[in-house]
Amino acid sequence: MDLIDLVRDKVKIVYEGSWEENQVTLNESLAFIPDITQEMIDVANDRFLKRKENNPDLFDGQTMHLDLDCSFLRPDCIVLSVGKISYSIFDIARIEYKKRFGWENLPSGMGINAVVVSSDKKIAMVNRFPHLDHPERISVAPGGVYKGLPPFQGIREELQEELGIKKDELKKNVLIGISNRLSSRVNHELSFLMETFLSSVEMKERAKKAKESDGELFFLNKEEKELHDYLRENYEMLIPTGFSALVMAGRHWWSSQWSRIR
Repeated sequence: MDLIDLVRDKVKIVYEGSWEENQVTLNESLAFIPDITQEMIDVANDRFLKRKENNPDLFDGQTMHLDLDCSFLRPDCIVLSVGKISYSIFDIARIEYKKRFGWENLPSGMGINAVVVSSDKKIAMVNRFPHLDHPERISVAPGGVYKGLPPFQGIREELQEELGIKKDELKKNVLIGISNRLSSRVNHELSFLMETFLSSVEMKERAKKAKESDGELFFLNKEEKELHDYLRENYEMLIPTGFSALVMAGRHWWSSQWSRIR
């Protein structure tokens, strides 16, 4: 039995490996973007403008969708088929799309997250709902692809906005896998492994001043047994895609046997 079996009803790892930025190729495709009617656009725009009245800084970014059927591995790289669409339109369009075609045909929204390791060998974790009794509230550093940026660029920008980590303060950044959240609506998540020159103390101070803090930052030691035991004992509190990211990181650091339940 493997650690990932603890959440096999919630998440599935579909790709696992270690790819540098120049080993990830994006092929843009419009083939799997849902049909958008003018009525849906009007409703989406109206909803967006009403939200913007309450939050003037709100922007209508782009979300990406990942088509795994048209994505594939090569010996030296991974090729991902992606499409882009306005986030506010997709937010409305997906509801209509579900009614007409069902969830299984819906283009998948693509998320990103990162296992970030400090210079003193600690793993950054985020309690996203520190004051709520939320069943799944612990995660690795989260992010989104709402600006239409390529994944590597997107995760670097998210880390700067949410944790205050600058691009030149990263000494390692690799894609370690893609997991698929098995909910009523498929959601693919790209997981990165990142190492920073900053210590955990410096990271905590940066996070307090960050532009967009997504929760309360805490740290785990990058130690084989400690991480294994933490995942085994706290899997119900971990956001599934964050859980799978830590499993993939452990396999990257130690071995595929590391994640076997002892």
